[in-house]
Amino acid sequence: MDCGKRHGTKYFTVSSAENFKECMETCAAIVPCHSVDYQARTKKCYLGSHHNNPLIIASSFDSAHSVGCAGACGGGGCCKDARKDDVQEPAPLPDTSCGNAGFEFAFFPNDITYLGPNDGNFNPVVMKRTQPYYKGTTTRIGVTDAHIIYGQTPQNWEFVAVNHRGYLYAHQDGEYSFTAPIADNLSLLWLGPNAYSGYTRANANLEAAYTPVDSAPLEYKATLVKGKYYPIRFSWDNSGGAGYYELKIKAPDGTTIVDGTTTVSPYLVKFGCREAYGARQYAPWGEEN
Repeated sequence: MDCGKRHGTKYFTVSSAENFKECMETCAAIVPCHSVDYQARTKKCYLGSHHNNPLIIASSFDSAHSVGCAGACGGGGCCKDARKDDVQEPAPLPDTSCGNAGFEFAFFPNDITYLGPNDGNFNPVVMKRTQPYYKGTTTRIGVTDAHIIYGQTPQNWEFVAVNHRGYLYAHQDGEYSFTAPIADNLSLLWLGPNAYSGYTRANANLEAAYTPVDSAPLEYKATLVKGKYYPIRFSWDNSGGAGYYELKIKAPDGTTIVDGTTTVSPYLVKFGCREAYGARQYAPWGEEN
């Protein structure tokens, strides 16, 4: 038996059970059942055909891959009593076994002309249903010259918008710092559910409008939980003339996770390799909500 874990594989049925023992006995009565995950909080019994040990850390679960040990649950011998001795630390790095490293980015035409001190007429929502003319993956977030962006030349470097999206894996508990040291014309940051779906200019966590080099950077701080994946989106637009931008993320210990120069950023991924990580793949570009 394993405490605080779940298998993370496909279940063929979900039922209710008063306790872990009852869940295991239900599995034992079904021929294709080889694994059980029991969530005491909801009293849900998840039955599957996984033959190996559970792999996913999930503190509210008790799991087993051998239904023959159901008798061990008698007399208070179940995982819940042993949980304090079976606590496991989250992985130090996100799972990148499925080719998911880095951030997605896409180039969009920007027909907006710069107006006012804060580029107030730029609306990032239009990118949701617009097909980009170029897309790729990056390990850094930032450029110092809009003529070349991540090795590519925009169709019109004076009028271009770049949308970045992915997940930040929190490798430490604590307060993370997100800053936009430079922005010309406009940079926007979303962290959390709005980054995945429903983003607008009004609900951005950080807005940096024309922040020249050597000016005081705008900052957003958020307390994150170690081992979790957080949706993150960063967009930038240039509305005429020179253009540049950068997003800098720092961990609670002050180390830089990503900026405009990073060549390897191990804590940024495009999606989670397993459904259990809760880091779903984003909708295709041009089909977002």
